[in-house]
Amino acid sequence: MTVYVNGRFLAQPISGVQRFAHEVLGALDRELCRSADLRDRLGPIEVLAPRRVETPGWQRLRLRHLPGGAGHLWEQGPLWRASRDGVLISLGNSGPLRHRAQIICLHDANLWDIPEAYSARYRLWHCALRPRLARRAAALLTVSRYSAKALADRLSVAEARFRILHNSADHMLRLPSVPDVPARYGLTAGNYLLSVGNRSPNKNLRALINAHAACGDEVPPLVVVGGNVPGIASQAAAGDRVIALGRVPDCDLRGLYEGHRHLSSRRYTRALAFPRLRRCG
Repeated sequence: MTVYVNGRFLAQPISGVQRFAHEVLGALDRELCRSADLRDRLGPIEVLAPRRVETPGWQRLRLRHLPGGAGHLWEQGPLWRASRDGVLISLGNSGPLRHRAQIICLHDANLWDIPEAYSARYRLWHCALRPRLARRAAALLTVSRYSAKALADRLSVAEARFRILHNSADHMLRLPSVPDVPARYGLTAGNYLLSVGNRSPNKNLRALINAHAACGDEVPPLVVVGGNVPGIASQAAAGDRVIALGRVPDCDLRGLYEGHRHLSSRRYTRALAFPRLRRCG
């Protein structure tokens, strides 16, 4: 039986969910290269994508362009028809409802816990889709025990059904270290704070910017990396001494991490965590 992977994430801007899928499949590909026994047990694995994309360096996973639209319509139609003779792995919160042998990863319950973070159209579709997917899936994955409990409560499924695949930042260590990255963005190494993440409201970016402003010149400028995500509400990354870089290439991200200021001293940490108390005290 063929194992298929929902490759819709390959046609999307990279945020946390897409990064997760890239890393899980990359790790699977490396394990397949090492283990002939695993290759024999799993058989062929084919990643189906809604548009032509470059292969992400895989050696064992096969990538196939599957025409027929994009987005949810592609998942519910062409993807289902192409994968219904095998097992389908969907790592990005959605997949075809009619597939009975689907392993699906639901990342969190933010859709219900922070509804203002999503557009009305996105909420309407996913609030209808995800409970049905959870009940019909052959297996469920999520990224933490906290998410498993929250999702179980919201989706009316047993928490024990979820297997945990943790998030990680290991991919950063595989990138080359480039010391001059901060300078290329007009930054001074060791003299900026760094926030990395998309601009959805659940990231609390506005609170971070307000806290940074309350600290005044006692802390370095704040650099914000990340962009908007389709279907998810965004918050502005603006303020005095705030530098918004938007999305940056992976090859630059490690350099920005390595060049940022670590707030290890008590004074800076207290200033960011309790700006009002600091000013009143």
